[in-house]
Amino acid sequence: MSERPEKFLKDPNSADLTSGMLAATCALASTNPEQFLEELDWSVAETLDAIDCPDLQNGFATSFHDKSWYKSWLLTLGKNAKLRILVGQFANTPLIIFPLCLQKSWRHTKASFIASDVSDYNHPLMHQVLARHASPEFYQAMWCKIGSLIPEADILSLRKLLHDPGPGCGRAIWYPSRLEAEASHHTNLSGGWAENQGRFFGKSSRKSLLRKEKKLSQAGDITFRNIVGKAARTNAIKTLSVWKSLQLRNLGLVNPFISGDFQRFLSQIVQSGDADTYRIYGMYAGETPLALTLMICHGDRWFLYQTAYTNQEAGKYSPGLSLLREILRRAYDEGCRVFDFGLGNEGYKKKYCDKNLTLYRSEMALTAKGWLAKAYFDGALATRRLAKSNKKIEAGALSMLQLLANFRHPKRQA
Repeated sequence: MSERPEKFLKDPNSADLTSGMLAATCALASTNPEQFLEELDWSVAETLDAIDCPDLQNGFATSFHDKSWYKSWLLTLGKNAKLRILVGQFANTPLIIFPLCLQKSWRHTKASFIASDVSDYNHPLMHQVLARHASPEFYQAMWCKIGSLIPEADILSLRKLLHDPGPGCGRAIWYPSRLEAEASHHTNLSGGWAENQGRFFGKSSRKSLLRKEKKLSQAGDITFRNIVGKAARTNAIKTLSVWKSLQLRNLGLVNPFISGDFQRFLSQIVQSGDADTYRIYGMYAGETPLALTLMICHGDRWFLYQTAYTNQEAGKYSPGLSLLREILRRAYDEGCRVFDFGLGNEGYKKKYCDKNLTLYRSEMALTAKGWLAKAYFDGALATRRLAKSNKKIEAGALSMLQLLANFRHPKRQA
C-alpha cells in the first residue's frame, strides 16, 4: 500500500471528523478511489440496525432503503437470506453502507442488495459529502472492493444500478456490465396543480374522464380515498394483487403475483410499514373499489409502486387514470418535487414523464462455480433479449406465455 496521504493522517480514535476534514477525506474518492476505499475501516453487520445513519442518503433509491421494506422482504420472499451489510467508515464516521445479503441458489451463493428483486433501484447509502465526490471511476472501484469483502459469495449480482459498475477487476473472473432492458421514468413537479394539470391531462382528456366518472357514478357516489386501518389496507392489497395478476397474465407479461409470495410481501409492508410512507389510494363507486394504487412517499419524493383497476365492466371507463389524476393533485398539494413512475416501458409512463434514468446490471463471477452459474443466466438473458428485439418473435412468445398462464391459472373474478 502506498504511503498514507495527509488527508488520512487524523487519528481514527480522536474526535469525530470536522466538516473540513470530511470534505478533504471524501475528495480522495474522485482522485484516487482505490486508495480511498482501501483506507476505510470496513465491518460486516448482520442486523438491519446498521443502516440507521441519518447522514447517509441514496437519492432515487430512497424509496427502497427503509427498514420496514427490508424486514417485509426478509419475512416473505427472502426467508433464507443472510444479511451481509458492509459498512465503510473513517474516524468512526460511516461514509458508505452496502445493504447486501447472501442467498443459496443452484448450488452457488449469490450476494446481492437486500430486496433487490422487488426494488426498482439499488444503490449503497452514502454520506452526502462522499456522494458529491463520487466519480464514475469511484463506482467502478467500489464494486471491485466489495467483491473482495464477501469471500462466501460465488456471484455478486448487481441489478437496477444507478451507475455503471464498469469492467471489473480483482477477484472477478467475468464481469461485463450492461444496460437493464428497461429504463425508469420520472418527472419533476413545481408550482400548483391548477396551473400544471394540463401537463398530464389536456382539456379533452379531462372532459372525457368526467364523462366516464359520471357513468361510473351510476353504481354509487365516486370518492377518492387514502385507505387507512390495517384491515382495510390489507384487503385493498389483496384486491389490487388479484387485478394486477389478471392484467399481467392477459398481456403475457412476467407475473410476480402467481406464487403468492409477492402478495404476502405487499401485505406485510402495508401492515408493518409507516402508513404515511406506504399509502394506498383508491377510487370507489359507493363502497366498491374501482382502482387502487400503492404509493411510496418519502418527503418530496413519491414513487408509484403498484397500480391496478377492476376487471369488471367498470374497468372500461378508465378508473386508473381518474385515480392517477387525484394522486398527482395530492402530490402537488403536499409539496412533492419528484414523482417517480419507476421501471418499465408502459406507454403511460413515457406519456407523463419527461425524464428517464438508464439503469445497469452485472453479475460478477467471483469463483469457478459462480462462472458456471453466470454462463447459464447469460444464455437465458440473451434469449429474452432476442425475443424483445424482434416483434414477431416477441408476439409469438407472449401468445405462448398467455396460453400457458391460462392453462396453469384459470381466470378468477375479483
